[in-house]
Amino acid sequence: LYFFFFQAEDGIRDSVASRGLGDVYKRQGIDAEYMGIRFETRMTDKREMPKWLVYYHQQLDARNQSQSVSFRELIKNYSEMMIKCKLLEEQNRALERERLVNKSSSAPPEMLHLNEQVRKLEQELKGTYKDNQASTMQILELTKKLNESETEKKELEGKLSAANEYNTHNATLIINKSQKIDELEMTIDALTKEITALKEQKSSMEKQIIELNSDNRNLTAKIISIKQEMVEKMNEASDIYQKGLEMLSKKSEPVKPMTFEPIPSSLAQYMIGSSMCATHASIPDKPKYKIVAHSNEALCVKYDNLGNALATCGGDCLIKIWDPKTGKELMKFKDHTKPVTCVDFTFEGNLVVGGSVDKTVRVFDMKTQRLKHTFTGHQDTVNAVAVMTRQPKVVSGGGDRTIKLWDLEKFQIANHTNYPSGIFSMDLTPDDNMLITGHNNGTLIIWSTTKFTKILEMKDLHKNDIITSVNISRDNHYCLTNSKDNTMKIIDLRKYEVIQTFENEAYTNTSNTNRSCFSTDSKYALVGGNAKVFLFEQEKEECAQVYEEDAHQSRVMGCDWEPSGTRFATIDSFGGLIIWEQLIFFPLYFLPF
Repeated sequence: LYFFFFQAEDGIRDSVASRGLGDVYKRQGIDAEYMGIRFETRMTDKREMPKWLVYYHQQLDARNQSQSVSFRELIKNYSEMMIKCKLLEEQNRALERERLVNKSSSAPPEMLHLNEQVRKLEQELKGTYKDNQASTMQILELTKKLNESETEKKELEGKLSAANEYNTHNATLIINKSQKIDELEMTIDALTKEITALKEQKSSMEKQIIELNSDNRNLTAKIISIKQEMVEKMNEASDIYQKGLEMLSKKSEPVKPMTFEPIPSSLAQYMIGSSMCATHASIPDKPKYKIVAHSNEALCVKYDNLGNALATCGGDCLIKIWDPKTGKELMKFKDHTKPVTCVDFTFEGNLVVGGSVDKTVRVFDMKTQRLKHTFTGHQDTVNAVAVMTRQPKVVSGGGDRTIKLWDLEKFQIANHTNYPSGIFSMDLTPDDNMLITGHNNGTLIIWSTTKFTKILEMKDLHKNDIITSVNISRDNHYCLTNSKDNTMKIIDLRKYEVIQTFENEAYTNTSNTNRSCFSTDSKYALVGGNAKVFLFEQEKEECAQVYEEDAHQSRVMGCDWEPSGTRFATIDSFGGLIIWEQLIFFPLYFLPF
């Protein structure tokens, strides 16, 4: 509904006949259409509109009906008033003419009465003008409100359209997301089935592994038993040979040679490579391989029990495995986050264990060349690890003054103990019954591995200096220690007393991780110093040989003797690795008379 009004300074204009500000009320009749009233209704099919918009239209229609009646009455009254005003104007003009005609004569009483009526009518006209102006203002205000309502209606229709578009867009997104969810659920179902199958496969493989490990332990026990029998036979053969030589020296007539069945080649190779059967050690002549093993200082070197692999570790956080026969790198493990201080193999040689400054003991699988497990629990650097021969367990010690026993099958801690000073070195006896640890106050402690109870404590063994190395002989009779006081000592484990001390003016122990070792027959002790390697002979109690020509260019950090007795390996602070070998070595197994 729209209303249009035309107004001048002197009143309401006629929409057709008015031509200016001075032209007022030219016509006698006033028509609603000519007064500027126009009714316009825009209808919309309400069945297509939402409920809230239908309700909005209903409210607008009700208001239009109520206000339209008021406007019609107002216009009707206004029209009647305008007609009366024009009649009064004509009467006024007529009276004015009569007054002019009778101006010269005295005014009669009727004239005075008429003049009084004219004044009253003029006052009524002014009041009517004021009422008309107020009504016009009301109509303008109502028109303004009606326009605002129309604008609000358009805004609401725009919002409704935007809301419909948004709902349509959301509906499309919901459909797409639902399809993706269905696809993901199908993928999850497939993966769940695959994981279930893998778990079943893993369980089956674990059972097979357990069975294989059991078979392997049984086979290992049988092989050890066979090797011991062979060793006894070899000792008997040696005795027979010695007796034969004595008989040859006494008798002039020739003696028929005696022979025995040869050892199978496969078993002989196994015995040569096995640390349990090596009874003789040869002194290497010179380096066979010189290798840059690590980009930082090398801290530990260790042969496996068969002599088929050599492990090194160092400040570059790596553990590397080498072939000692070819000098080639076989694999490397880089899971430690800080320098690796110590390394050891399991008896079967299938696992390698490393201790590190990162306070962890990590177990690596040689077959898969991957990390198998990480043991955490130390609060300081792990300085030493030692793997048991007859049990799947490893012992570790560190600067936090604790010794921990880890289970390599269940991968959990099996036992632990404490001591007031830090542990820097350790070794196990071949029968796993005793653990010997070296401490930073020069104390050596012998532990029972069954309950981790102390058997013997040798205080101030090395003048309150760090014991950097502990090595037990393969015959389980001796223990070799190395210390920062620049001495090595041999303790007889049968008497629990020091029987020998090695020292040399040229030898200086400059590292907290400097490892020394026995030869396979315990006749020699090997240790490294300032770019030199020292070989001490136990019987002579002196330095038998110094390797300095064509050797290391920096401090020697550790050494280890191969189980076969034919080689040893040394490392230095530049990360260098040297494998020393005696070029000619023929073990004697056939003894003719």
